Amino acid sequence: MEKQIIALCGDKFHGKDTFANFFVKHYGFQRLVFADPLKECAAVAFGLPVAEFHDVALKETVIPGYPGWTYRKVLEFLGTEVFRTNFEGIWKNTLENKLKASQGGRFVVTDMRFIDEGDMLRKHGARLVRIVNPRVDATPDIGECQRLKLHPSMWMHKLIDVDSVIENSDTVDALEHKAHTIYAQFFGGY
Repeated sequence: MEKQIIALCGDKFHGKDTFANFFVKHYGFQRLVFADPLKECAAVAFGLPVAEFHDVALKETVIPGYPGWTYRKVLEFLGTEVFRTNFEGIWKNTLENKLKASQGGRFVVTDMRFIDEGDMLRKHGARLVRIVNPRVDATPDIGECQRLKLHPSMWMHKLIDVDSVIENSDTVDALEHKAHTIYAQFFGGY
């Protein structure tokens, strides 16, 4: 089977994981996440269960014993300032190696944040999709993000050239219908 890859980007809490779950549930896609190896590194470094770094409810919680360092802030700092800055392409290359090792299959990437990640995925035939939810606060425009010194992982996805934009402004069932429509549009069938 030829690879089928969908890569998602968008602001936090806009429905990327929910959208991805439909592809896993209905079409047998396997979830790939750029941040999984980072979360494993952070868990080892901080002596915490990796599940804590995956727990959405803990993202803004301060890590015990590390005042001012939330789970999110640790992942942003390690992922970008430590690894991306010093080992260019590390997360992109790690995920690309997983794709190269597969002999085909269906994959949905839920956390595309940077242009180089989108470029690599497109090279492997991925279809890039942005999820937007007007009911949830969005990050400001790029200029305002830079002025506010928001972490690049929070807004760089806005610069990625995508194949489709999905508005998540209705029910979960409506979003599921949009997932089926995207599958048919990109890969045929329903």
